[in-house]
Amino acid sequence: MTREGFADVRRLTNEALSIDPGFTLAKALGAYIRSLSVSQCWHEPDDIRVAVRMAREVLADARDDPTSLRFAAQVIAYSAKDYETALHTIERSLLLNPNSAQGYTGSGWVNAHSGRSLVAIEHFHRAMRLSPVDPEKGIALSGIGMSYLMLERYEEALAWGERALREMPNYGSSHRVVIMALVKLNRPDEAQAAARRLMEAFPTYTLGLQTQINPWRDKVFAERYVEALGIAGVPA
Repeated sequence: MTREGFADVRRLTNEALSIDPGFTLAKALGAYIRSLSVSQCWHEPDDIRVAVRMAREVLADARDDPTSLRFAAQVIAYSAKDYETALHTIERSLLLNPNSAQGYTGSGWVNAHSGRSLVAIEHFHRAMRLSPVDPEKGIALSGIGMSYLMLERYEEALAWGERALREMPNYGSSHRVVIMALVKLNRPDEAQAAARRLMEAFPTYTLGLQTQINPWRDKVFAERYVEALGIAGVPA
């Protein structure tokens, strides 16, 4: 979970696709890394459009590849905001591989973005039960925190966000979970300190970028999310 790591994935998937343009898994991972790069502020200008195009191509070619479907579903939810397609896709991924921790982590985020917070929490927990020391555990922990924010259960959101940061300090979503929870718990000094830590890690992050990419089906939550980040001092 570093800028250099993301650049390596981008380079290697591009190289794989130059050798074999029909290599669906490489295309799915290439789409996913572009989509996630936007969240991490490590993106290139055309990443959202390219990620969505690649993910839709995967949907046409990978009906029986659960890993490719998992990556595509996350992109379709996050970058295309096509929630029904994303939900159907992640459901098929889990049908094909019901014991995949990574599949359930992906499903957690697809359901969170689609406004299904309780399902999201259940799936994140299932992912961690399947793989307790998984490299993606911090992503699941952050997802639980984000889901509790959506449920307005801010003490729980803060606890999970802090756990997520301990597990994976370079994941931007976890910083934002902590910031919003602290704002909503009326702890302004701590919220401002958390916002400063976010900006030290991701200096190009802005409220404008977050507004542009907001992946939430629940528009009321999306507005509260950006508002809380602004209150804590994230720049416009």
